[in-house]
Amino acid sequence: MFSLPSRGRPHNLARFLEAYRQTKATAPVRLRLDQDDPDLDSYYAIEIPQNWERMARPRSNGANPAHAELFAEKPDLLWYGLIADDVIPRTPEWDQILIDAAGRDKLAYADDGFQGEKLATHPVIGGDMVRSIGWLVCPDLGHSYADTALHLIAQKTGRCVYRGDVLLEHMHPLANKAQPDKTYRYAEGFVADTQRFHKWRGMSLRPIVEKLKAA
Repeated sequence: MFSLPSRGRPHNLARFLEAYRQTKATAPVRLRLDQDDPDLDSYYAIEIPQNWERMARPRSNGANPAHAELFAEKPDLLWYGLIADDVIPRTPEWDQILIDAAGRDKLAYADDGFQGEKLATHPVIGGDMVRSIGWLVCPDLGHSYADTALHLIAQKTGRCVYRGDVLLEHMHPLANKAQPDKTYRYAEGFVADTQRFHKWRGMSLRPIVEKLKAA
């Protein structure tokens, strides 16, 4: 199941849904909304596929806690995916390609039109790999670096699969494809997350890698 948090961007969700349907995607998605979002009614006015789940919960501190909820509530899934409302899938059946590439114990990711092969933005991770790690999102982090931490683990354990033939275009301000908005500003805290990430990498990465290599 893909985890898709969204806040203040029903127009982005509508755009993602249009691309989801045009590319003949069929994978289930967990749409996680904030109860205090002024645009909540607009989100609920959007028709979603039957295999999607839509829920409004107390506001999460950025995307990472919302992603972490998926594993906490559904710890036995065959695979997990991280996706964002500022992504436009471009490749037909992109979801199944990544799901098949990840299998049960690998991490698969597409070209995002920005970072390319160097960063596994919006990856699909096999369920056995997630359970071996013990988390879907590093609990030491706030909003940022969730993809970076997973990518590092996958690289160091030989579980990384890059599908450059699949495009999930990331319409992010840093890629000069969108303007900053309240949701991007709400997720600020990059400096603190950078410090947390480097501390995690120095202290916790090696034991996880050794555990997965021994599995």
